[in-house]
Amino acid sequence: MFVDYVNESGTVIRVPKQTSQSIADSISKNLDSADIGVSTEAKVADFIKNNTDATITDFGNKIKSSNGNLLGDIDVATENSLIEVKASISSVKEKQLYKYIDSTKNTYINTGNKQAILYIGEPIDMANPNNVKLLERIKDMGVTVVNDINELKGMVK
Repeated sequence: MFVDYVNESGTVIRVPKQTSQSIADSISKNLDSADIGVSTEAKVADFIKNNTDATITDFGNKIKSSNGNLLGDIDVATENSLIEVKASISSVKEKQLYKYIDSTKNTYINTGNKQAILYIGEPIDMANPNNVKLLERIKDMGVTVVNDINELKGMVK
C-alpha cells in the first residue's frame, strides 16, 4: 500500500504507507543492528517514541518515483519533522538534504513542508574548520542540526 503525491517539480512520488505496528517492530528489530547507521536511526526513533508526544509516521521508508526509481529514504519522520540521521559527521552528505528542502528538485520528498532536522550521533569536533564550515552551510540551507539526543525533545512535535 502506498500514497502518490506530486511534488513541486512535478514528479510523482510514491510513499509506502507504514503502520504504527510495522514502525514499532522495525525500530525494535534495528536497535541492536551491527550497522551503526541503522542502529543510530533506530535509537533516535525509539527516543522520540518514548520521550516526546510526537508520533513517528515513517521509519527507514524508501520513497520512489512512480516508475520505481529510488528518490531517497526517510530515516525518521513525525507529523511535523523529517529527521536525517547520521552516526557521525563524516557520513554527512549535503546533497542528501536537498530532498527535504529544495522543492525544485525531482527528488523532493518533503510533502507537507515539514521541518528538516539533521541528527548527528557522535560528538562533533568543532576544532576542525571543515566541520564548522559544513555545519554552517547546512544551517544556511534551513536545516536544523542536532548533536545531542535530548535536544530532539524540544524540536520534535
